[in-house]
Amino acid sequence: MSASTSSGEISCHVQEVLNKIAAWPLEGADQLHSDYVRFRFVDLKLLKEPIRFILQLQEQRQNGELRVLDAGTGLGVIPLTLNRLGIEAFACDHPREERFRPLFQVEGIPYQSVDFMQGELPYPNEFFNVVIFKDVIEHFPFSPKQTLEGFHRILRPEGFLFLVTPNLARLSSRVRLLLGKSVHPPADLFFNSEFPFHGHYREYTVRELKRILNSVKFRVLRTKYTQQSDILFLLQERKKFKRNRFQQISWKQILALLAWKPFSTAIPSLSQMIVMVAQKE
Repeated sequence: MSASTSSGEISCHVQEVLNKIAAWPLEGADQLHSDYVRFRFVDLKLLKEPIRFILQLQEQRQNGELRVLDAGTGLGVIPLTLNRLGIEAFACDHPREERFRPLFQVEGIPYQSVDFMQGELPYPNEFFNVVIFKDVIEHFPFSPKQTLEGFHRILRPEGFLFLVTPNLARLSSRVRLLLGKSVHPPADLFFNSEFPFHGHYREYTVRELKRILNSVKFRVLRTKYTQQSDILFLLQERKKFKRNRFQQISWKQILALLAWKPFSTAIPSLSQMIVMVAQKE
């Protein structure tokens, strides 16, 4: 596969991977788990972003060696998809996600359990061309400095960090503050959660991300604001999620995105998500 791979083809690969994960006989998996995996279809737009970037990079390198790490991989959708596309992909995540290791082993993807708070990343210096860091940094209850410095160490000269994270300054957060509401996860959810809490501890603005990446010797090449889901996709998929036990696609969600669209189009910094590409200096 190459950069000429269409958006539709990438979508098909991602969807097939999600269906495989949902059906995989993991220890402790049940219908709720399967429905949770299938609900990740709403992330299709964001899942495609790093995959498209990797394919473009591969094309520029004239199909030379390309080694990618998905740090904080979760369900492993990105490395599993990259593997299908012929790209050498690695994955790591917190030890609590160890149950997914069998899936990676069957697919031949090297997997490591890594607690980012505990120290050095278990990879050699200058080993990867790209590190993907999607929907992870906002979950850190500690400074990301050590982790970002670790990425710098394991990236090859002029290697890339592909980062995706919620935009703290999104429209919904601004509206909630104007109404006197919190922009943090619901207090009851936080208070009654297991220890440690697995939600968002610290979200960032673009300016903050640029500053911290520059401080650990990354040069930000590209920043993009985007919405998490496409309205048309949600409308098309809504019927499939009527019986989803994890979460349904609601009309409230669709109407909120529809109302949000003109604002995010006119002022992109009001969008939900930040996509940032930085290069090792």
